[in-house]
Formats: sequence, C-alpha cells, structure tokens
Amino acid sequence: MKIAIDLEQREDDGFVSGDELERRVRELMESEQGAELREKSSKMREMALAALGSASGSFTRALAKFVEALG
Repeated sequence: MKIAIDLEQREDDGFVSGDELERRVRELMESEQGAELREKSSKMREMALAALGSASGSFTRALAKFVEALG
C-alpha cells in the first residue's frame, strides 16, 4: 500500500532511537513524500469508511455472504 516510512533500528538492541523517530516524524510532517503519504492515508480512510459505512458497503456485503454460507 506504500503508506509507511521505514524506521532504522539500532544494531545493538533492534530498537528505534528517539532521534530516528524524530527525524522520521519531521519527514512525514514537512516533506513532499510525507504529504503524499498523508494523502494516501486519507484516501484509504475514506475507502474503509465507505466499506463499513452502509448496508451496501463492500465489507457489509462480504460479511453477509460469509454468514449466509455458514448456514
């Protein structure tokens, strides 16, 4: 889906440093790539809400079919 930014882990313990996290948050907030990721994320949210939001949403239809198949 390409809606994330990689975080570099420390080699000694596998955790992400505070500096790395700050750098990536700033990147999301200030860069062109961050703006694109925010836009994609917003579109994904809208699609998820549409799938859940009404009786005719794709999730609701799929769940109804599944329950029907169970008998």
